[in-house]
Amino acid sequence: MKTFSAQEVITQVEGLNTIKTLSRWRKMVDQYFEAEYFRHSSIRSQKSEVSYSYDEIKRFQSVALLLSRQPTNGKNLHQAIITAFS
Repeated sequence: MKTFSAQEVITQVEGLNTIKTLSRWRKMVDQYFEAEYFRHSSIRSQKSEVSYSYDEIKRFQSVALLLSRQPTNGKNLHQAIITAFS
């Protein structure tokens, strides 16, 4: 299965513009769901690198689409993430 880097996710998801936003959304998914969605791998500099599957990219696109249809606030973001990743 092909995986994608954070930068590749940003270029593929319309409405997702920064790695910081992607990271925030990913942390929310981790917080709400016990299932491990994202692959973590160690790289030479001892930092953890996260990779994303095509299915996860589609789910992030759903989050962006849901947010584009309503005013953006914290409550709507939480609801969009729960809807897309449930």
